[in-house]
Amino acid sequence: MDRNSGGSSLLFTAAAACLLLTSLDTVTKYGGLAGTVIYLAAGGAAISIAYRFGLPWFFSKLTDRRSIAYFLIVVVIISIAAAYGYQLANSGRLGPGSDIDDAMIIGANEILAGRSPYYQRTYLGGMLSPFPGTMFLAIPWVVAGIIEFQNVFWLAALFLAAGLALRSYVPALGIVLTLLVFSPTVYQVIFTGSDHLANTIYVLVAMWMVVVSVRDGSMRRATAWAAFLGIAMASRSNFLFLYPLIFSAIAQIGGVKRALILCGISALVFVALVVPFWLYDPAAFTPFIIQAEKVRMTESVLPFAGVIIPLVVAATSLALAFRKFSTDLFELFAYSAIVQAGALIIPSILYAVSIGEPSFFLGTAGYGMFTLVFGVVAMWIDIWRDRTVSVNE
Repeated sequence: MDRNSGGSSLLFTAAAACLLLTSLDTVTKYGGLAGTVIYLAAGGAAISIAYRFGLPWFFSKLTDRRSIAYFLIVVVIISIAAAYGYQLANSGRLGPGSDIDDAMIIGANEILAGRSPYYQRTYLGGMLSPFPGTMFLAIPWVVAGIIEFQNVFWLAALFLAAGLALRSYVPALGIVLTLLVFSPTVYQVIFTGSDHLANTIYVLVAMWMVVVSVRDGSMRRATAWAAFLGIAMASRSNFLFLYPLIFSAIAQIGGVKRALILCGISALVFVALVVPFWLYDPAAFTPFIIQAEKVRMTESVLPFAGVIIPLVVAATSLALAFRKFSTDLFELFAYSAIVQAGALIIPSILYAVSIGEPSFFLGTAGYGMFTLVFGVVAMWIDIWRDRTVSVNE
């Protein structure tokens, strides 16, 4: 793609919006209106400079070996920052902190004890909102007592997955650095031990590896990743809207039969994880209770919002699924970012109207990660595609 083309300008605008708008929750919380204006202006300028001048330097200096070495340095720095930031966030000196990490810790411990986690409350009195998959995937970190490193681990997993899928660790490093350089909310999530970043990454990695395994002709590996995708999907309901896109990507690359088998395996794992907890006590299944409360608030502005919004988002996903996907899967992740943005922005607007004041992402910091990670991966797939074509020419 020619970087002076209209298509490239549109991609740049979309990428800038994805990078900046998904962190507005954190920026407005700590910077207010003035900080938000400065952030948008400075961030837009920084993205423009990086796009026009940083990329040529980036590609001229980096090899796969150097990219891996630099990434290891980044992991060490982020790990130290996570350890210190997590202690600071839980000290109470900067406010009450987040109880999302507490929800994962409680949930994992309750599951290990053979009990339903959904009767418990966090230290802030909040109900547990994640589906069981989140808690199962948090068990190793909870048992080891290092929940603050979960996000760092999944950043590393994203780096490895991108390197394998794109057959180079140069764009993989670009993905990780873009998230760390341009998104304040990434640090807010890492420091508080929230799982919004990790959650999005393990869903994305599972999607990526399923389709790449099909592309590479390994049905056995694709089956294993499909099972993991079911666990990953059993985390938050907003990711379920991505199934039409996943099915389409597999079908276009490996055929409808493989798509039915792999999506069927993923769905069965999802049902096996979620349904037993719901059947045990439907009235106490707090993920549905929390969603119902948010729906109630939006329905005060838009009647039947609880039906209309999911139908609109699902219809968007289905419509995008009928479009042509390239083998590098740019469309899969770009469309996933669009679908996740729709699932977030529409109820957020209604929620803000219902409470009578601006409120980004339903009053919960970190929800922007659901869109950000998909958008950044799509952006770097396109950049790497353009780079590869330019070098070959």
